[in-house]
Amino acid sequence: MNAAAEKGGLLGNLFAVEKDEADESVTYLVKAGYQLPGENFNSWKSDNVLPDTIWGNANTIVTTTEKMTSGSMIGAQIQTTSVLGKVASGSLYTADFNPNGVGTLSMASASTWPDGNELLDFGKPFAARPEFMEVKFSYTGKGDSCDIYILLENRTGNKNVNRKSTDVNMLVASAWFRSTKDDNSGRENPDVVSLSEPDENNMRTLRLKLKYGEPLEGSPIENSSTFNTKLASSNKSAINNGLVQGTGEEPVTHVRVVFASSADGNHYKGVKGALLVIDEMRLIY
Repeated sequence: MNAAAEKGGLLGNLFAVEKDEADESVTYLVKAGYQLPGENFNSWKSDNVLPDTIWGNANTIVTTTEKMTSGSMIGAQIQTTSVLGKVASGSLYTADFNPNGVGTLSMASASTWPDGNELLDFGKPFAARPEFMEVKFSYTGKGDSCDIYILLENRTGNKNVNRKSTDVNMLVASAWFRSTKDDNSGRENPDVVSLSEPDENNMRTLRLKLKYGEPLEGSPIENSSTFNTKLASSNKSAINNGLVQGTGEEPVTHVRVVFASSADGNHYKGVKGALLVIDEMRLIY
């Protein structure tokens, strides 16, 4: 991968010319595309992945996401803990945490915030159509389940924090992994294409295929709040991240990538100590 791809950027298609057995020129099209800045999780400022304009977490409340170094590997350690008597899932995502400045005591109230995702503004501008998402990861769930997923969206507006009632956010494509174990034995995940054996750092390589249009039957997205277009909280600071189903043909305007050590952490459910480690995410076109 060249330097432009490593930094994140829109790459054009590349053409390679080779000779076949008859000594005739054959041209191959090598597709390339946009990689999210910081997708290798090598650059940090304290416990924040850089650029923090792309990657966010909830570390302002309690540190659940930290830089992890193991041999030559630099990645993200994401761990479930507790704060003010509530479960706090570790998480790393393309989102802004608490942009409306809700107070800590209020955030810890499950009655005020039945769905903690309404404290986040999910999604960052994006305009490509990858076929796969790949990431290295390990997971020790202690009976919990992790979430790793990507959603491509088409929006009429930009940020959800200032979303108008007339704005429509559509799901263009999705790929979702949810499991109690990193060997994918916890449940059926139809979006999984391949899962490697652990490498020298005990990291597996997970490849998910994005499904454009309606998600595959049995995808974990069915048991998520993705399609909740009505807010669960009556608090005026609640953010509507809900999507409606698109056809898959819409132009992509935003991307939502989430790594969570507790799949149901947005409902304050999880197992303290559940640990998700991630490294080297990439999009394949």
